[in-house]
Amino acid sequence: MLEEAGFVDIEIGDAVDVFAGARGEAKARSFETVSLTFYARSGPHPSP
Repeated sequence: MLEEAGFVDIEIGDAVDVFAGARGEAKARSFETVSLTFYARSGPHPSP
């Protein structure tokens, strides 16, 4: 999906617990919710 959007050098970073301490933390845990970070850079832009 990221490649289709024109990104290159894509890397998947660490998992982040974005719901820790949030009001919906227990519900998120019941769905085994995980958030990942992605690193990428914009690829070359096509000529018009």
